[in-house]
Amino acid sequence: MVKLVLSWNIKADEETAYFEFVTQEFVPGVLRLGIRPVEAWDTVYGPGPRIILGRGQ
Repeated sequence: MVKLVLSWNIKADEETAYFEFVTQEFVPGVLRLGIRPVEAWDTVYGPGPRIILGRGQ
């Protein structure tokens, strides 16, 4: 069994470019690799990575 967890932060004032990249390039690329994300979190308050994406096997 494998669990892949990716986390990252979004640069200040780059939210629009980030969401365009994620929807047009990142997600389609991940799906082409056969990775099907099943969990996603967005940290809206406090410290920590802004985005966490998980895939369990």
